[in-house]
Amino acid sequence: MLNKNKGIIIALLCYIFWGLSSAYWKLLGDFDALSLLCYRIIFSFIFIVCYVCCIGKLKTLISEVIMVIHDQVFLLKILFASIMISINWFLYIYCIMTSHLAEASLGYYINPLVNVVLGLIFFKEKLNSGEILSLVFALIGVLYLMIYTGMFPWQSITLAVSFSLYGAIKKKMQIQPYTSLFIETLPLVPLSILYLLFFNNTNLANFEIKTLVLLIGSGIITAVPLMLFSRAAQLISYVKLGFIQYVSPTISLFIAIFLFHEDYTFGKLIGYCFIWIAILIFSITTYRRATKTLYNL
Repeated sequence: MLNKNKGIIIALLCYIFWGLSSAYWKLLGDFDALSLLCYRIIFSFIFIVCYVCCIGKLKTLISEVIMVIHDQVFLLKILFASIMISINWFLYIYCIMTSHLAEASLGYYINPLVNVVLGLIFFKEKLNSGEILSLVFALIGVLYLMIYTGMFPWQSITLAVSFSLYGAIKKKMQIQPYTSLFIETLPLVPLSILYLLFFNNTNLANFEIKTLVLLIGSGIITAVPLMLFSRAAQLISYVKLGFIQYVSPTISLFIAIFLFHEDYTFGKLIGYCFIWIAILIFSITTYRRATKTLYNL
């Protein structure tokens, strides 16, 4: 029970971090999405290495990396996770830069529904009556928004599926979060450097101090919540992790409306109301279950 409560707290911190990060990426609006993705990968890798050295876990990192290299199936899973998170990062940044943060938020509202499917199929997780009711309301909200907009939300669907697959892989990885993230970013670093050197023609020396600090900070903004997510995925069910995720797109949606002033109609609000009701039901169900467990103890 303590691990589950710890996992919920870690997941909440992770998703709050992610929700607020949309405002951070907007500060780097002068960059195209692919260039910013490359900087994000490079500085994330640098941050991970510095973090591991600072906490004195370099030997642990090296031993786990060697273990993964000798397990080809494990290595392929991490490389697949690397591809999924790269797609997710790029598309999320692209949505922010093109003033489509609301569409990105919808993707992360859809994400928990995909999580539920993966949790039921791959992890044999069960749903209680409150979670089923939450799922129904969330599904109604998502379907309504798809019908209301009259377009297939390919950006939202891609964000949802890519992150759900990434999370499903991370849940089964019994290695330190920093090791997993190190291996995920390692093969992407040389590709990112090559792109910036030969196809983007950018030079860090020419950037203003503010821009350089923001780019360096992008590594922290990326790596910290991913490590929190990896840890939370190991401690709580995938279904529960998915529903807690609603915190992140809700924060992003408010930022899109009130800070970035993206177009938002009353019709869209109706769809999101169904989703917020789903969050409320799930929260009440989780609270009652936790209270009952503690009472029985």
